Amino acid sequence: MNPKNALVILAKWPEVGKTKSRIAAETSQEFAFEFSKACMRDVVENLSGSKDYNVLVGTDTEDELKNFMFAYGLEGLTVESKSVEWKKALSEKMSGLFEKLLADYEKVILIPMDVPFISKKIVSQAFSGLEERDFVVGPEHNGGIYLIGAKTFKRNLFEKIEWSTDKSCNDLVRNCGPENCRVLEAMDDLNTVFEVVKNFDFIKLGCKNTYGLIKRYGYNRTCFGSYVNYDEINLNIPVVLGIIEREGAKGEEILIQTRNKPAIDLENTGKLELPGGLIEKREMAFEAVVREIREETGLKVEVKNESQILSSKISKKSSLAFEPFCCVQQKVGDRAYIGTAFLCRVTGGKLNDSNAESKDHEWISLRELETLLSKPEQFFNLCVPVLKKYLESKKQGKDIKMGVGLE
Repeated sequence: MNPKNALVILAKWPEVGKTKSRIAAETSQEFAFEFSKACMRDVVENLSGSKDYNVLVGTDTEDELKNFMFAYGLEGLTVESKSVEWKKALSEKMSGLFEKLLADYEKVILIPMDVPFISKKIVSQAFSGLEERDFVVGPEHNGGIYLIGAKTFKRNLFEKIEWSTDKSCNDLVRNCGPENCRVLEAMDDLNTVFEVVKNFDFIKLGCKNTYGLIKRYGYNRTCFGSYVNYDEINLNIPVVLGIIEREGAKGEEILIQTRNKPAIDLENTGKLELPGGLIEKREMAFEAVVREIREETGLKVEVKNESQILSSKISKKSSLAFEPFCCVQQKVGDRAYIGTAFLCRVTGGKLNDSNAESKDHEWISLRELETLLSKPEQFFNLCVPVLKKYLESKKQGKDIKMGVGLE
């Protein structure tokens, strides 16, 4: 093997309940544990045996390194971080890895253990990119990073990077210097069930361990655990939308937010929207909107004119008739959403931007809403007719009422 080049797999020894938390939430902790191990096996098997580089593993502790050496026959190194905050600790760890490795190797490439379809061809392209430039970066479709390469150690390379966001790759390229950085073709990592489903064909072709595991558990492309790939089945997707009203400094105001779902909806990420989301199985629509608003904004709300039925009696009823503010349906473009919109009022809680699916919550006046709607392309499309209907009702001075009936 060529001692001048090193390919390092950044890895953490898998433990049940402590790995692939988002996949575990949609499948099971046991599957997530086995999935993590299968990905690592595929990475090692697909990339080992090259004459162009040595394959190493980078871990947090010596015990983890010993586990990887025993299980996969990999040599490697550890770098401990002094920081408690995980983003800073990750930056320190990667900086330490490159500083150590570039003292012994001319070129170093770092990849994660959960992108099993990284091929020797991609790695070869990355090393070739380092012939002409000092850095190479592999971007993920959601703005993350699946590969980092360098032939020069730069001490501030990993400073001020927003890891695990849609800004990660841009932050790193900025630190590298765009003119001195080769950017590879975008790929996905496998941190969510959606990403697994999206890349199923790649997994089937080039990742025998990961594919074998998926097949053994009985998961397939259309239905993966509790996840359903709605784009491939003949169903409308039921969602709720919440128009949260208040009297503010600017008069009547409603809450809008910025959509932030790069892993599952990159096209609409960054657009304005109303809080909302999917209705869970057997969940009442007006209860779903309360839950979604709490999850996405931190606010506790109640649906107007429906508080009288939110009691334990509801569970004894087999069906329910209710009158929302309006219904809306996506006919062309995006997914086949069919939505129910409710008017809501705040009863408690505090606005926060800690939710991974939304950010930049803002109270806007009806005049500001009208101005924003003059450019409807700024909004997630499903929200546009709802907001236009709401604004028109307000202009006409209508008293908007909703009702509920039980059967």
